[in-house]
Order: sequence, then structure tokens, then C-alpha cells
Amino acid sequence: MSSEKKDKPSIDIISLISSRLSEILEKYGEFEIELEDAVIEAEELKIVLHPPMLRQLLAKPPVTEELKVVEELLLAEFEEPKFEFVGRVNEVKIGATKSEGGTRDRSFIVGGETLPPVYRLFGIEEAMPHRPIIAIDIFDMRIPLPRAVKQYVDEVMDDPAEWAKKCVKEFNAQMINL
Repeated sequence: MSSEKKDKPSIDIISLISSRLSEILEKYGEFEIELEDAVIEAEELKIVLHPPMLRQLLAKPPVTEELKVVEELLLAEFEEPKFEFVGRVNEVKIGATKSEGGTRDRSFIVGGETLPPVYRLFGIEEAMPHRPIIAIDIFDMRIPLPRAVKQYVDEVMDDPAEWAKKCVKEFNAQMINL
């Protein structure tokens, strides 16, 4: 069976795809390539356009539009949005300190908003009585991560407990999200 595999000619998949794309470009002209439910896992991805494809892309004349000079700006009034927000978001305390009968060295409170979060952008502090909490994500299985993140956690990605410990010790995480 292994000798049969050796006898079969190997197909150069890159040449096959490139020639097929070139044929499609010649036949249909301008088009988009859309991949659905595709996962590409690669350290580096190179897309090479062969000369027939380049000629077609470069042959199209650039579209030029006349530039219009704006002589004056329209004056418009801004009216701050007024939201009706009846009620209040419940507060939730995460973690309990030793004085509260827990084992944590700190606790966090989320919620308590009486206005939509957009009001915090306007400087109205009552909109969010507690600062937002940012937690470090820990996954229970190996997932694709960007190289910039993976370089720091690659050796612990298969063990969520070690991953969490590393985040606490090395990155000073106050909270993790499993």
C-alpha cells in the first residue's frame, strides 16, 4: 500500500489553486472571494498573485472623482440624549474577604447603575458607581491565540489551573475568567 502512494503523482495544491483563480479572473473579471466557516491556522500566510492575475488587476484604469471643496460648514446644534432609565441594576459582590468569612484578599462589586453606561462618557459618575472590572481569560482547552498572546501562555495552555496561577503570579491578575 505504501508503494501505491509513492507511485501516485503528487499534486501541487498551490499551483492548482493559483491556476484556477487565474481562470476565474479571466472569465468573470471583477469578483470577491468569500470563505464561509473556514479556519486558517498558520504562523504566516502568503498570498501570491501570478503574472496573469497581476496584468488583469493593473489593467483596470483607476477611478478618479472630482474633488469638491467645502466652502462652509453647516451649523448644527447638538442636543444631549435624554434617556429614561427607571429602576436600578442590581449590585453583585464577587468574592468575600477574611473579615467577611471568605478566603479572598479582596472583593469586587459590579452593577448598581442608575443610568445607561453612555452617561459615563459625559462625565456623569453616578451612571456607574463602581469601576469596570477587567479579568484575564483562561480557557479549559487549547484554542487558537494570536502569536503576541501565545508566546506568554503557550507552556500552560493545556492546564487551566497552571494558566490561572501564571496569570496571578506573573501578570498580577486580580480576577480570572474561566
